[in-house]
Amino acid sequence: MNWLRLLLKRKLIVGLLSIFVLMFGLFASNDLDVEMMPGMTMDMGMVQIDAGELNTLDMEETVVNPVEDRLDEMEHIDTYETTITLGNGSFMIMFEEGEGDDAFTELDAAMNELENEIDDIDNVFSMQASMNPPYELHYDLYGADSEELAYVAEEVIQPRLESLAEVREVDAAAEDSEELSIELDHEKLQEDGVDPESIVQIFQEENQNRAIGELSEEDDEPRLRWDGTMFSVEDIEELQISTPDGPEPLEEYASIEIVQADTTTTAWKNGEDDYVFLQIGRADDATEVEMTEAVRAEVEDIKEEGLPGDIELEEMLATADYITNDLRDIQTNVLYGGLLALLVLFTFLRSIRATAIVGISIPLSLLLTFSVMWLMDYSINVMTLLALGLGIAMMVDASIVILESIFRKLQQGLSKFDAVIEGTKEVSTAVLASMLTTVVVFLPIGILSGDVGEFIMMLAMVIIITLVSSVIISFTVIPVLSDKWIRAKESNVHKEENAILRMYGHFVGWMSWEKWRRWLVSTGFAFLFLLSLFLIAFVPMSMMPDVLERQSELIVNLDSHTDDEEKAAIADAMHERLSEIPDVSDYTVMTEEDMMMAFINMTPEEEANLPQAQVNMEIMNNLEALEEDHPIENVVMSMEAGEMGNPVEIIVQGDSLEGLREVAEDMEAGLENIEGVTGIHHSMSDMETEEQFIIDEEEVEDAGLTTGQVREQIEAAFMSEQIDEISLDGRDYPVFMNSDLEVASFDELEDLAIDIPPEEDTLMPGEEPEEAETMDLAEFVELETTEAPQELEHEDGERIIKVMASLEDRDLGSVNADVQEMIAGYDFDDGYSAGFGGQMEQQQEMMTEMMYIFLISIFLVYMVMAIQFNHLIHPLVIMSVIPMTIVGVILGLLITQQELNPISAMGALILVGIVLNNAILLVDRTKQLRKQGWERANALQEAGKNRMRPIFMTTLTTVAGMLPLALATGSASNYQAPMATVIIFGLLFATLITLLLVPSVYMIMEDILGWPKRYLKKRGEKKAAKKDKGITTEKH
Repeated sequence: MNWLRLLLKRKLIVGLLSIFVLMFGLFASNDLDVEMMPGMTMDMGMVQIDAGELNTLDMEETVVNPVEDRLDEMEHIDTYETTITLGNGSFMIMFEEGEGDDAFTELDAAMNELENEIDDIDNVFSMQASMNPPYELHYDLYGADSEELAYVAEEVIQPRLESLAEVREVDAAAEDSEELSIELDHEKLQEDGVDPESIVQIFQEENQNRAIGELSEEDDEPRLRWDGTMFSVEDIEELQISTPDGPEPLEEYASIEIVQADTTTTAWKNGEDDYVFLQIGRADDATEVEMTEAVRAEVEDIKEEGLPGDIELEEMLATADYITNDLRDIQTNVLYGGLLALLVLFTFLRSIRATAIVGISIPLSLLLTFSVMWLMDYSINVMTLLALGLGIAMMVDASIVILESIFRKLQQGLSKFDAVIEGTKEVSTAVLASMLTTVVVFLPIGILSGDVGEFIMMLAMVIIITLVSSVIISFTVIPVLSDKWIRAKESNVHKEENAILRMYGHFVGWMSWEKWRRWLVSTGFAFLFLLSLFLIAFVPMSMMPDVLERQSELIVNLDSHTDDEEKAAIADAMHERLSEIPDVSDYTVMTEEDMMMAFINMTPEEEANLPQAQVNMEIMNNLEALEEDHPIENVVMSMEAGEMGNPVEIIVQGDSLEGLREVAEDMEAGLENIEGVTGIHHSMSDMETEEQFIIDEEEVEDAGLTTGQVREQIEAAFMSEQIDEISLDGRDYPVFMNSDLEVASFDELEDLAIDIPPEEDTLMPGEEPEEAETMDLAEFVELETTEAPQELEHEDGERIIKVMASLEDRDLGSVNADVQEMIAGYDFDDGYSAGFGGQMEQQQEMMTEMMYIFLISIFLVYMVMAIQFNHLIHPLVIMSVIPMTIVGVILGLLITQQELNPISAMGALILVGIVLNNAILLVDRTKQLRKQGWERANALQEAGKNRMRPIFMTTLTTVAGMLPLALATGSASNYQAPMATVIIFGLLFATLITLLLVPSVYMIMEDILGWPKRYLKKRGEKKAAKKDKGITTEKH
């Protein structure tokens, strides 16, 4: 302890270092980025491939299979899933852990190559998944007709907000009210032999403004520019088109005009369809909070300047509010938790000075933690805030143990200097061992796979930083301040013990008198542990908690190809249902492909009639009731659907589509018999009917055509596509090109005129070619009705069907067990199998990994303590309290009905480190007394009496610090409460047990391991007695 003597003699060192920590910590805390989620990319990529109108089976054969072959050849790809729909292939690709960035670069390059190699591919879009959403601030614009709202959004609001340095992009989800229409005269095109595709190409090539090159030998190297931009309808009409007779203006072959867009409603605000949804994404160098503050200020300026008419611009959702609210909550929790901890400390020590010393250590430890977080480039986010909340509750433990030891030495009559030295020295081993056991608990977390593992690792690192910071402060600031401030009066060491200590001493003595008594105590606790395991089935389980505060996001999955009229009817029905629910203030419904998304705001907490969970239940019940009358597959919370997959998901593998469908239908029937499972469906439930052209190749050849030419003429008759965008008179318009032909029936299709080229090689010199003849399409093709699935899915290149369902009034864990039993009892044909997917698969993997982490943590804790105590048995005695910790955890979750999820499981891991601290204090003191010559029973009695006060002090201060987390409200409580509940119940239960169980296990271990020594000793005594007896006989 020479270093401590130095610090006590030169207190200025600690003072100056404390000032440095204060200044640097304040700077770091203000400079840390504030964001909802940590800014990390995920080991996951997404690829979207568009291939026109290919049906699912053709899409699978010509596009998806070659892409999957390329994926199989690439390194660093772990698994991938493919979803195939009409003309579309979506790939969800999981990279090997830690290889996300490099693997995605390789993937993107490979997809660009395939886009050029496969003719059927129209477009490829690749994206690497990230924890941060593309848009983090959302506004609603309403109060006028759609055309006026679109104009205000695109011409007023969007430019203003995009001019802000903090804003990357503003997406205005407004339908184009007008478009530029180019309607081709099909008959004129046929007459003059002009290909419609050539018109598209000419339009796109001419409507460009681009640099051509530079004149390097001229002054300033002037750049050359070609500007073919068209600025009016007249410019477009005069666009020159290549024809066999030379260039002709486009107006000869098409009518060009600005027309009203044929749009359908895609968004509703409180049931009204005149509405624009604005989404705002932040710049790379701005935080969510900075962007939100800047946008809100600009929106206020826009409102003050005045919006036209009755138009309202209203904020819908700001993710930055979640993090700012969490920051506010954590500050409140720090204040309340710290005050409660200090109150507990004062109750035990009854010294204002001693309480003030620990009070000073809390902010210093916290500021030191912020400093290290800044150096490690961490941010303030959901995970780090949760870690800080937990760390703050534990950071006073080391300070309390050292301070209590110093205080007790002073009361025993030692001088202040000696009391500080001896008190710190006596508990230094226990404090360091306690810290190390808590730290090594987190080391195996690195094996937790996926993005949940990255989250948990960040949480673990911040807790470790907090604990190490608190120990550094406790070994420096606490002794120095104790030497300076504490004025404890010497007390009579031999004063009469209180009743609790006397009862404890009698209990330990009772166990020491007879072996069966200590075995009875240990066996009783073991039976209690085994009994508690049966209660796990009644503990609710989930993957991740809800983070939204007085808000809800839902996804309504629709039957495939639900038309616009049906979507509008569903939106009206949702409006009727949602408007009847108490505490629903406003809501937005948006459509996207075969789903509808609902964003629901609830009344503020202070005005609420119902808790958020009950409002969510009312919303789900009301919307699920629509499934009977509308083409709705199921309704799920967005957390369940988007981030974690379906709550219940069975993956069936096999080759034959018919065989897969048969197994899937059997699985559906089985799920219907499981309580709490709703919304059951499978991914191949819908089939799509098509009319396929059967070409008479001989007839086509006789007419002098190719099959490609016939196809192109059919496509031209059905042409209706957006070919470009153009700015006319300061306004942007989409450009649509379509044919004037109307082919809407089989008869009209069969009568479609196909141009037959003249036989030019038979013409005589000077003879004019004949006009092109035409033949009906029916001469060349027939139609055949075919069926194809509307959706196909692959997993790692193999065909699968997903059987999916939602949950109602049951937790995922209990349903998981029933589904496992159902699959195990199914008789699969050869080549077919089924397993879990979605949340069930993730929960199984997570629970398995957490079990491995738990076991590895236990071994590491044992190893650290064995090295620290230089003894193989004492660590086993200390670790005997771990099962009792599990009892407390299970009881806590059961009583409070908090869910067992990765967050609460992490609380159990943290708890292991905390509860061992108390046992370490007890065993370490026993070891010290045994070295001083105390008998075993007396040493255990005295150690319990000596350490009872610090054990209860650290336990109650930790519980007091955790209490605000367990009782917190708002979005942060969904993360904080499960973990805090686990720690509070586990710690209280284990602490009461520690003082009773550890002495019994200590004695049992010594009884077992000391048996050979006692046997040899008795044998030696008997031999010695016989020898003495023989000597005595000889003398006589």
